[in-house]
Amino acid sequence: MAEILGHVCQLAQDQYGNYVVQHVLEHGQWDEKMEIVAKLAGQIVEMSQHKFASNVVERCLQHGGQQGRQMIVNEMLGQTEEADSLQAMMKDQYANYVVQKVRAVFRRRLRNGSTFQTFSNALETCKFAGLFPCRRFVFFTGPPVPVTERMAHNTPETRPTL
Repeated sequence: MAEILGHVCQLAQDQYGNYVVQHVLEHGQWDEKMEIVAKLAGQIVEMSQHKFASNVVERCLQHGGQQGRQMIVNEMLGQTEEADSLQAMMKDQYANYVVQKVRAVFRRRLRNGSTFQTFSNALETCKFAGLFPCRRFVFFTGPPVPVTERMAHNTPETRPTL
């Protein structure tokens, strides 16, 4: 276990290693889960934009406890010198799923919590600013659509016009 925890960031970005980290997040001891979340701290936006690591960030939201979720959301709401982190995530092909997961997890667990309200307000601001990915992915209220079906319907002929 020490070997896995020592290489969390590398494993999270690996095609197969990300499954190892996800398994520990789902089935590991509480202190192991918290160590994984702590190792990803400061890199949430970058990891969310990675094809494999984004799945690990989603698992952190599900199994990382209230403190882990709070850390992730605070980092997502922060700003870097280049851009607003949340807006960058909503535009990214992988990170937008992390944004959706935050919304789903907080909707179920903390509907009236201050973090949920802050996050929802930030999303609403983006929606009214006219960001297409925000309207298209984050505010989708229907049942989940399988990835293969989403990909099949995401052609130039079937994309909604704004």
